[in-house]
Amino acid sequence: MIEIPREDWRKQPWKNGLGITFEILREPDVDAYDVRVSMADDTQPATFSTFPGYVRWSFLAGTAPIRLIQPNGTTAALVALGDSLRTAGETVLISELPAGATQLLNVIARAELVDAGKIVVGYGPSAHPVRYRFDLVEQIAHRYDEPTRAETAGCVWIA
Repeated sequence: MIEIPREDWRKQPWKNGLGITFEILREPDVDAYDVRVSMADDTQPATFSTFPGYVRWSFLAGTAPIRLIQPNGTTAALVALGDSLRTAGETVLISELPAGATQLLNVIARAELVDAGKIVVGYGPSAHPVRYRFDLVEQIAHRYDEPTRAETAGCVWIA
């Protein structure tokens, strides 16, 4: 198990210029990655960047709720730590912050790998050996060289 210390997270402006993301993990570390994990500081309502060809999971990682609105009007209210929304990467999401700024942990994975079952993402106890986990309470990231059975309660994980 390798901890990914906060000082190694890559600070990046959002594509739309309305926020900051801290990239925690990118595998492989190229533009056409298979999986990417990042922490977004959501400080104002905004339209999220899209990622065609990918699947996006957004997990509430902050203390304030967030509402994510899709173009068809469907709204997901993420109110408790670990609440999540899974969407196609090309889905336009608009956020509302009813109680102020919060944080989202985002996992973005190549759609064909997700569809083939080669990348599985979840929250809480996992029956899968995991390659990555992020503890939402402690905000600590761990990567495993080989898939490993690990304690994942309170964690977002990738198998």
